[in-house]
Amino acid sequence: MIAAARETGERHAELQARNWRVADLFELGDMPAFREEVARHARLADELRLPSFQWYTPLWAAMQALLAGRFDEADDLAAQAKEQGVRAGDRNAELFPEMLLFTGQLVRDEFHQVDIAFIEHKIANSPAGPAYASSYAWVLAGLGETERARATLEHAIAHPHAFDANWMSAQAECADTCVLLGDATHAAVFYDRLLPYAGRPATAGRAVASYGAVDRHLGGLAALLGRREDAVRHLRAAIARNDELGCTVWRLHSQRWLQRISPEDPLAASAAETARALGLTPP
Repeated sequence: MIAAARETGERHAELQARNWRVADLFELGDMPAFREEVARHARLADELRLPSFQWYTPLWAAMQALLAGRFDEADDLAAQAKEQGVRAGDRNAELFPEMLLFTGQLVRDEFHQVDIAFIEHKIANSPAGPAYASSYAWVLAGLGETERARATLEHAIAHPHAFDANWMSAQAECADTCVLLGDATHAAVFYDRLLPYAGRPATAGRAVASYGAVDRHLGGLAALLGRREDAVRHLRAAIARNDELGCTVWRLHSQRWLQRISPEDPLAASAAETARALGLTPP
């Protein structure tokens, strides 16, 4: 019995390690290895019959469906993950599906659908409150609330994030805020911060959300800074990298941004085709 208990404990520890490895591979943008690790995680979670890990299987499937633009499928899987996770008593079971919902709203520019009160509550009451300020600024910019967006962005910059799991997504959110505002005031700061991560995805949560290739943000910031050649180079790289990442939705955003500064570019010209394939309004 002691040996069996020890083996069970070891396999449980292996499963926890695989859970974190999935997140690590997602952050690295190694999607083939990520998918293999997700499959291993699912097999082991089912074998050990651990609901606290099994609910990640539909969660990660929902995330991949969302990034590929299969929105209905993503919604169904996210609801399934939430139900399983809540039943398992996992404290992330409410948060992570909400992160998927939020990402879906952002990729479709549905800023009016965002639960602003939820973000404001998190900023005011959560220990991770500062991590929500950057996404709040992005949403405000998307809603056209320019002055509030600028003030929130200034607040986010004045209270820099720790270099933790929320750092990358916060920089990406601030970059998107700058682009939506058309304000280059802080563009150089965020460009320099993100440049070392070119080729990597900007992710959040435990392999839950992605804003696609950092190159998209670099392209938008370079355009704000008047560096057209750099902007085109970054956005072309973003389109290619988002294809590799399976981020069709962020590929479209990259194409749209490229279309604004280089409408003659063949990669920009196919933006309408990508939008139609996703069931979204062509640019």
